[in-house]
Amino acid sequence: MKITEQWLGEVGFKYREPGERQQFRHWTLTFSEPDDYGMYLETTMPGWLNATGEHVGADSGWFLWLGREHKFIHLRHVHEQEEIIAIVEALIGQKWEPTRAGHVRVRKHIASSEAPTPSGITAPKTEVTE
Repeated sequence: MKITEQWLGEVGFKYREPGERQQFRHWTLTFSEPDDYGMYLETTMPGWLNATGEHVGADSGWFLWLGREHKFIHLRHVHEQEEIIAIVEALIGQKWEPTRAGHVRVRKHIASSEAPTPSGITAPKTEVTE
């Protein structure tokens, strides 16, 4: 399904009004773990408004950035909700259960020697002998 501002709000992205030289709202989804150092995803509508108010480049895909504190990197352009969902799930290591509140929980690392691998297979215990 297409990305819309309404959908972004429903799944927890928060908007800020456009800044200088920005024509559209920026939507930010924050992650809530204390050790993620302020990680966030941010997106904004593609294109620009020309002098006559026509939306040029509206079909070029929403911009998507991954950021932490004041640093960010442009990941890609996205067109569908499923693309954002897949990126969020890759970042958090589990199925994303969106809420209007945002603040996505990130899966914690399991320190056990029998932690499941991404394929679900349990890694064998290894013993150190001298």
